[in-house]
Amino acid sequence: MVINEMDWAPYKDKDQLPVKDYFLVYLRDQPTWVEVHWHNEILICNYHDEIIEISLANVSHYCVPISPYESKGNN
Repeated sequence: MVINEMDWAPYKDKDQLPVKDYFLVYLRDQPTWVEVHWHNEILICNYHDEIIEISLANVSHYCVPISPYESKGNN
């Protein structure tokens, strides 16, 4: 198994996202993926020592990591 290899599940619905884990969002105004997590129902991005709130209106897609064990059909 390759440790750095990770599969991602794309989502369009925010209700499918994990509550406690980090995941990626694609920003509309700056076409890039950013790692975020929920904090009190707000998307938060930790960038160096800054905490940046991400507006849901600026998010077009979400991606959640799938464990390598699950993604290989070993569940």
